[in-house]
This record gives sequence, structure tokens and C-alpha cells, in this order.
Amino acid sequence: MTRRGYTLVELLIVIAIAAVLFVAFFDSLVSSTRTHEKQSALSNAESDFESVLLSLETDVGKAGFLSTDPETATWFAAGWPSSLPTLDVSHGSSFDQITIRWAASGADCPTGADYSVTLPSGKTGCIRSVSYYVDDGRLIRDLDEAGPTSISPFTIESFKVFFRDRSGGWSGGMPAAPDIRSVAAYVRVVIPYQGSRGCGTYPAGERLAPFGGADAVGITPVTVSDCDGTLRLEQVVSSALVNQQRY
Repeated sequence: MTRRGYTLVELLIVIAIAAVLFVAFFDSLVSSTRTHEKQSALSNAESDFESVLLSLETDVGKAGFLSTDPETATWFAAGWPSSLPTLDVSHGSSFDQITIRWAASGADCPTGADYSVTLPSGKTGCIRSVSYYVDDGRLIRDLDEAGPTSISPFTIESFKVFFRDRSGGWSGGMPAAPDIRSVAAYVRVVIPYQGSRGCGTYPAGERLAPFGGADAVGITPVTVSDCDGTLRLEQVVSSALVNQQRY
């Protein structure tokens, strides 16, 4: 019995089919890898952004806090210097700056505190502070004893602070201290990205809708059309001034 082998044409056909399958598999693998890399980059960026917002929210919540120590709280409730407001905000054309102050005592009083006093018991009481501002595209956290530290690994495009007063309305103008009920900050960042997810109008309409809209809080919307290789993230973080706060 004669066994017939494969012809050259048949071998070439098999090789061609295998090549097509390999190319298709390779393209699928590359596409899947790129998709995974983009998703990882997006997830990492969102995580970093949330960390920045959490830091800001935590610090804003300390504004005017009078300490858990009864003696310190009693003294500062009556003797807090008017020259050191619990919230100090300056509005810039592009970026705002906010300084938050709260009371501390004993070992929690650093050398760089804004104000210190010796309490009747001999304990040290002080007013601590932390500021947030934008410098060279980075959000800076300037804590009294630590000094300026960049807390954003990406470029800040907008940093705006606004307030809610006793009536419940939100505004870009700072109310008198007794009328402040909440503080909020709108933050937008731009990040290098393998794609184009940075186009659109910012702030997004729904982002500031709960606060009365962009106009109500003094933020001018911008429309971005050139967004190749960019990702933009925006968020509002707010904190109510409650519990042992000095209004």
C-alpha cells in the first residue's frame, strides 16, 4: 500500500492558516494587554486621587476643633485669637488656598504652631495649622511642623473652595465665621493616559448640581477639546463643621 505524503501546496496552506491564527492571537493578546494597562492606570489614578481628597477632607474637618482635653477646650473657647481664624481662604484666578486651624495641647503642640499658651495647670496649649495650595501644578499640604509636601502625583487643573451658610445655601464667598456650616473644595486633575478621556466640559453639570451649580459657587466652566493622551478626574469633597468646633 502506497502512503501519499503532503504536497508542497498543502504545507503552504497549513503554514498560511497557522500564520493567520498566530497573528490574530497576537493582536488579541496585545489588545488585551493594552486594555489591562489602561484599566490599571485608571484604577491607580483614581486611587491616588481619592487619597488626596481624603487628606483634604480629614483636615477640613478639624477646623476650629477645640481639643479633647477639657482645660484646652475651655481656654480656647474663650481666648482664641481673632487674628487666627479657624478657616482662612484666599481666592485666586486659577487656584484657591485654604488654611485650617485647630487647637491642641501637650505633646501635640509642635514648634511650628501658629500660637501657643501656657495653661493654668502648666500644660501647653496651641493652635495648629495646615494649608493647601497649588504650586507648579501640584497640590501642596503645608503642615505647621512638617513644612510643604506635594501630595498629588499629577497636575492640578482646578482647586476651588466654597461654603454653605446657616441658611443652607452654597456660595463662593466666605460667610462670617458664626454662619459657616460646611466647607467644600472642587478639585480637577489632568493625568497622562493612553487614550483620550480628558475631553468635555468641566465641571460636569451633575458634579456641582447638589451645591447649586458652578455659577452658584463661583467656578467658571471650561470646555476641553484637545485631549489626546490625557485623563481628567474631578471631584468635590465637603466637610461639615460640627462637634466641638469653634464657630
